[in-house]
Amino acid sequence: MSSEAELYRDIAKRLQKIRELSYLGKLINTQVPYVKIIDSGDDGFFYNEWSLLKLIFLHQYVPLYTSIIRKRFCEINYIDLFAGSGLNVLKVNRDIVLPGSPIIALAFARRSFTHAYFVDINSNKIKLLKKRVSALKVLSRNHEYRDVIFSDVSLLKDKYYIGDANSKIDQILSDIEERHDRLLSKYRRGCHNLIFIDPFGLTFTMKSLVRILDSRVRSDIILFVNTYAAFLQISRYLKEGKSSNALDNFLGHGWKQDFELYLDKLNRQPNIKDIVTFIRFYIKKVFSMYEYETVIIELPLKLKEKHFDLIFGSHRTSRGNPFLKAIYYLKHFIEDTDYALLHQIADAIANNRDKITIIDHLLRDDVRKRIISSYSTALRYGVKKKKIEGISTLDRFFG
Repeated sequence: MSSEAELYRDIAKRLQKIRELSYLGKLINTQVPYVKIIDSGDDGFFYNEWSLLKLIFLHQYVPLYTSIIRKRFCEINYIDLFAGSGLNVLKVNRDIVLPGSPIIALAFARRSFTHAYFVDINSNKIKLLKKRVSALKVLSRNHEYRDVIFSDVSLLKDKYYIGDANSKIDQILSDIEERHDRLLSKYRRGCHNLIFIDPFGLTFTMKSLVRILDSRVRSDIILFVNTYAAFLQISRYLKEGKSSNALDNFLGHGWKQDFELYLDKLNRQPNIKDIVTFIRFYIKKVFSMYEYETVIIELPLKLKEKHFDLIFGSHRTSRGNPFLKAIYYLKHFIEDTDYALLHQIADAIANNRDKITIIDHLLRDDVRKRIISSYSTALRYGVKKKKIEGISTLDRFFG
């Protein structure tokens, strides 16, 4: 395959994924419209480039997870500890309404989750989310939307919690563990969880993470870490003697001893790369203590030295984790995505077209449409069958 064809293939994949998210966002928006003061808040919290990438990761992982895990366990649960309202705006060149993690997880589940648990500290966001999940349940019964809603969500049992995620996680897991024990006793197959954790700053505590890792119900964990914020806290602690309370909550009290050993081995003043390396090492170490394997996906901010990290964790199994190959593929897919390209894709979607300026000259319109459609997630998982005649609802939606 020529380098030009490879370039087009990679761009087409990214374009198709964002088109699917945009389509789902528009569908939900027609049912329960975007409310700026609640969805984005007074502080103007909008989706940006790295927000989009973590949503793409969830969008791509959920159908794989539900295809495999649903066959092995009686029940699978989705837990979103910083759930938000289910809708927001992508601020990249143009405003594009996109679904939040709760809507993405439920919509792209190849086989529906049994239960879903949603937590947010903002009661208005929870009210909107509840309405949008209800709207998704109705839409999911219409096969016309199978491009982006893969299964019937109407039987899902959803629960909503208003408050701090750290104060709710034990209640949620206790509920699941009780059901897990009953199912194990009756069917010898219990529950499994997919947990999405996307906190502001360093607000999610190590105590809460350990509660998840130590649960008798196994989970796949997608944890979003503001590594740069943790770096700043450690730097201030070292240079200015600032309080370590925030770090003690975020990393647990054991981090200082490990950090001192790390500094001894460095035998010099640590730079930003050194401290970021330690943060990643320490979090991976905690996961491994509870027999979890981890993959770290780096999401650089516009300034390359600043990072967020998406940490995927899954319990080790005797036969090997069936998901890791896919996770490493997604790692490269996301880390290799250039922000300038995301801007071009967003502009194309906002204008209801599938042309990307830098490769417009490569292929005819009909060929381009066919190639982009071939990367449909619904086709990949057999949710929709490819037809020679006609085009999908998604294609009609985008003209």
